[in-house]
Amino acid sequence: MEKKNQTVVAEFIFMGLTDNLHQKMVLFCTLFFVYLATLGGNLGMITLIWVDPRLHTPMYFFLSHLSFVDFCSSSSIAPKMLHDIFAEKQAISFAGCAAQMWFFGLFVATECFLLAAMAYDRYTAICKPLLYPLIMSQQVCVMLVVGPYATAAINITTHTASTFCLPFCGPHVINHFFCDISPLLSLACVDTGINKLVLFVFAGAIGVLSGLVITTSYVCILVTISKIQTASGRQKAFSTCSSHLSAVSILYGSLFFTYVQPHSSSSLNINKVISVFYTVVIPMLNPLIYSLRNKEVQSAFRRKFYRNPDGKSDHDHSHPMIILIHMDMRLHTPMYFFLSPLFSVDICFSSLVGLKMLTDFFAESPGMHPVAVGSSDYFCGHQVSPWPMTATWPAVLSMSQRLCVQPLWKNNLFENGVKH
Repeated sequence: MEKKNQTVVAEFIFMGLTDNLHQKMVLFCTLFFVYLATLGGNLGMITLIWVDPRLHTPMYFFLSHLSFVDFCSSSSIAPKMLHDIFAEKQAISFAGCAAQMWFFGLFVATECFLLAAMAYDRYTAICKPLLYPLIMSQQVCVMLVVGPYATAAINITTHTASTFCLPFCGPHVINHFFCDISPLLSLACVDTGINKLVLFVFAGAIGVLSGLVITTSYVCILVTISKIQTASGRQKAFSTCSSHLSAVSILYGSLFFTYVQPHSSSSLNINKVISVFYTVVIPMLNPLIYSLRNKEVQSAFRRKFYRNPDGKSDHDHSHPMIILIHMDMRLHTPMYFFLSPLFSVDICFSSLVGLKMLTDFFAESPGMHPVAVGSSDYFCGHQVSPWPMTATWPAVLSMSQRLCVQPLWKNNLFENGVKH
């Protein structure tokens, strides 16, 4: 490959998903609520498994880590993506790009291995039920969780180090909405054949190894289920695997269409859509799949959040304040009625301000689009005052220099939407 002019890289520029303002507004609202559902669903699943002793089994031990991985993988992409939708310059620093690629690669590879471990757990439970407690001991479960994290860390550290040690050529524009390996390799000034070979070998090993464990486990499961005489027994065995099969099919299907299909100019836009699906949507779907199609999770939810007919509650531990107020009849007073919405408002306010603040840590020039400023002003105002514009507009003006946002009427941004 012929060498090009090498430049010092301070930041990368994302091309993003779309330039249409109406599409940006729809996309932002959709992805924002999907991300909130992801946070609530996965954190709720982790909390439910932790507080219910009847869910302290190997299957739900793996499921809690799967929810944690989904929460972390989505959080490594979604906040920055939401921030960039209305940003005039969709930039990320060199260190921020490396950190984003490392964390996302870590959690995606870990999820593949966790799904393989869950498949092995289902195989042991169905094919060797009498030996299940002995085989799936606490030590084995811990090893089956620590192993994926360690293997994924070695894998992504190798890719990150080999990628960001390359010399990059201008203009440092990434045709994506997050730092992925393939778009970054296309910006290198030197031959990246070795990097692509290492990527192919490592990614292939992860996919083949985890896929082989999943396939072998389910082949053995199908053989065992076919030997069950009663229809109810077969249905019960299938029901324990249906949620896991759905999660495996969705994840591996999206990864296959993203990284295996031939690359072309038209496929880049398709890859972006699929990437949105497996970076933001799949982490939201997994807790829904395991809650809607799992009777044990549904029963645990009812035990923790609904009362028995005799008026007694099954829970014997503390819950978050909102749940506590909802569950305890003695707290059903006007004072606590107002207190529970206060906690909800605090959660929304912290999510609105905290995500932007975190994404600005690695930003070269933290800024906000006029529409984003107006949206932030509106929602923040509703948190603290019935007159949102009056309550927060002085604060927006006083921090305009720090946020690189000039007073809107001085730049006529309401008219042309251009940042000066």
